[in-house]
Amino acid sequence: LRKFEKLEKLAQVGKFLIRIDRITSGKFRYSSWSGTEDMTKKPDIVIENGIYDEEKDEYRFINGNYTYNIKTSVEGAELVVKHNDEIILTAE
Repeated sequence: LRKFEKLEKLAQVGKFLIRIDRITSGKFRYSSWSGTEDMTKKPDIVIENGIYDEEKDEYRFINGNYTYNIKTSVEGAELVVKHNDEIILTAE
């Protein structure tokens, strides 16, 4: 997690601490900790090669049959996790 071009987003979303880094031009990395974990500990999940969808204003990460969509705004952030296109988790 130490190698990145820019920290894009850091947000508490529900019970998750989410960090999104730009790792190369146009590619992003998703890291997530559950509960009250801090970023000095190993994240619960890391997904690389995510994209930013300008049209939807959201980050998208694919991990096997799971898709993680993170939409951020001034008010906060929203996480939607899908398994085979079925929503299995939403958090704000």
